[in-house]
Amino acid sequence: MKSLFIHIPHMRAAANGNHPECHDARIMAVGLPALAAYLSSNGFPSNILHLGVEKKLDAKFSLPRLLEKEKCRLALFSLHWHFQTPDVLRELTASKRRLPGLAAVLGGFTASFFHKELMETVPEVDFIVRGDAEEPLRLLMTAVKNGAKDFSKIPNLSWRKDRETVHNPQTYLADSAMLSQLDFAAFSRIRHAREYCRDFSFIGDMRQPEFYFVPGRGCPFSCSFCGGGAAAQRHLTGREGQCFMSIESAARTLEKVAAYGITRVLLPMDNCCDATYYPRLFSLIRKRGIRLTAEFESFSLPSHEFIESFADTFMPGSSIDICPETGSEQLRKRNRSPFFTNSRMFSTLIEMDRHRVKAHLCFTSGLAGETPKDALFTMHFMQLLREKFPNVQLRASCVELEPASPMYLYPKSYGIKPLRKKFRDFRSDYEDIRSPGYTIGSLPYRQWKQAYALMSALSRCMAKKPAFLDSLENSGKLDGLSGMCKACNWYKSCFG
Repeated sequence: MKSLFIHIPHMRAAANGNHPECHDARIMAVGLPALAAYLSSNGFPSNILHLGVEKKLDAKFSLPRLLEKEKCRLALFSLHWHFQTPDVLRELTASKRRLPGLAAVLGGFTASFFHKELMETVPEVDFIVRGDAEEPLRLLMTAVKNGAKDFSKIPNLSWRKDRETVHNPQTYLADSAMLSQLDFAAFSRIRHAREYCRDFSFIGDMRQPEFYFVPGRGCPFSCSFCGGGAAAQRHLTGREGQCFMSIESAARTLEKVAAYGITRVLLPMDNCCDATYYPRLFSLIRKRGIRLTAEFESFSLPSHEFIESFADTFMPGSSIDICPETGSEQLRKRNRSPFFTNSRMFSTLIEMDRHRVKAHLCFTSGLAGETPKDALFTMHFMQLLREKFPNVQLRASCVELEPASPMYLYPKSYGIKPLRKKFRDFRSDYEDIRSPGYTIGSLPYRQWKQAYALMSALSRCMAKKPAFLDSLENSGKLDGLSGMCKACNWYKSCFG
């Protein structure tokens, strides 16, 4: 019985009239190769299709036609990020209309969070697997193969019984033993894997293939804006805390990645429960001679031992990401967990510089409770970092309202007014959504947008000091300041 996992990025028409371009979610959810390999090893051959890759190779590619040609019994659509929603549902609906007998399955964070609304409003959806999916999918495959009509014993499953929707108890969670046996580098399960790695598996303009490796699941912290933190995990999976694969399994995965020819890995998950996990993993990587460049996202400030081990393990150019979000410690304490002071972060940056480890510092506009004064302070703080740590790279982003984030779940507690309240608000065409999905009473949207533009320009500025900062110091206003930089040779690279 054939099945196909399907990743659909948010697409938009290309300016040159050729194949559509991927706008968001170019990189597939990291668990898809592991799921496809797990099902295949249990007697259910499964591959992964990336619609962006297919459209780039063939502008006339049709998913429904392929499903029909391959005689797939199940189509497993990944709906992880909310901005995939209109594209995923469009392709799912088209596939079901062409192939009424096809079993359409949804999974991922967004599908899990909105499972009731999806089952109520999208009749083409047959099943939704909520939260962790390994065993529920294996059991579902077995039931479909055997022609079963009753799926009530399959954990984490939403399904249709006659004209009613049934939501089975969510009791399955992958443990360390399960994670340790999964193959997250199952490139052989990906259609056109080389093209995917070359053209889609990276962020920004770097265009160097990157492998996203998440050796565990869960998070013990709840940042106000994050749809994957502790509060979200409780809603989406029922998980408390974190669960990691063995270091042997993690090293084996990275060894396979390096053997495939990918030399850069991103590790976007800190282990906040076992400070020895990564130093032990790094030691094993060195022992096996695995040569990689790495970018590690540190939830808390990395320790001296971590920095030293990281520097000894990975190739030059490797970096550690730290996310202060704002220069204001008061605002940081309200929005970010775990909290750290500016002085402690400065000490950490000095330590990283001593070990020649690059630092990426991430700042955010649109935090709950942010005021114009906070935005101004953050920009001055960013400039101070530029002057004190010339090798530090700054990044700027804008908060977007995420389903299952504390801000979404408890908007009044954070003083925001959500503009996206129901699933239908996320289902509407993403190109028509003009705001981040909420407003802040303390920071009018026009000023918020301007602050983000200035923070982004500051993070890219090639001059010693951007001209608009002097105006900030004098006027204290955010409006119209980009014009102060027009005489600069790098103006277009900063403001577009």
